[in-house]
This record gives sequence, structure tokens and C-alpha cells, in this order.
Amino acid sequence: MADTKISNLTDYTNPINADLLPMVDTANMLTKKITLGAVKTAIGATRYKQVEIDFGSTPVYEETFTITDSEVTTSSIIIVQTAYVAPTGKSLDELEFDSFDFRCAAGTGNFTLYVRSLEGLVADKFKINYSFSIL
Repeated sequence: MADTKISNLTDYTNPINADLLPMVDTANMLTKKITLGAVKTAIGATRYKQVEIDFGSTPVYEETFTITDSEVTTSSIIIVQTAYVAPTGKSLDELEFDSFDFRCAAGTGNFTLYVRSLEGLVADKFKINYSFSIL
């Protein structure tokens, strides 16, 4: 197959533009830019916090916690991870850090945290870091 050389840029762009224009929503392009700006604003208004959760003394695979935080709203996007910080009454040397699957459901002034251990039964206290956007 021979290489095709384009000598005239107009010849190249017109067929592509004709094919692509039906896929481009030019009427809403400005709206999309405003939406992206709103996303940047939301990212700029992110809060980072830490809280201690307590699974109790009886080992379990999963547990549900309600985390109270007056800044959380139902539209908050919440991200949670294990904080590698010793909980109350323990030193960092005493801890075995487990892997968890975290799921969240934002409420008004709180969020529900669903935690499932990925390594077996878990008990005791852990600290978690969470971040969320204020929209």
C-alpha cells in the first residue's frame, strides 16, 4: 500500500469535520466548560480528616460505622483509606495493618462507612483518613 501524502490541509480536514460534526455537541460546549470549572472548584474545597473506628473485641469480617461530620452533605464524594497511625492506647509497633475494602454513603452531617476486611477476621481500633469534597 502506498503512502498517501496530503498536499492541501483543507482537503484533509473537511471530510473529517463533516464526519465528526454530528458527534460534537457544539451547542453545549460552553456549558461543559462551566461544569469543568465547577469540578475544579469542588476539588479545591476538599477536606482531609482522620477518625478512629473500633471493631470491638470480637473479631468480624465486616462492620458498619456512622461517622459524624457536620461538613459532609449528601452530594459529598468521600474517599477513605487506612491511616498508618497508632490508635488510642497502642503504639505503632503493636499494630498489624490489615487491608480493607471501604464503601461510603454520604448523608447530611455524617456518612455511613461500610468496612470489609480483605485478610480475614479483624478486631480492635484503627484510624482512617478520609477526604471529601464540599460542593
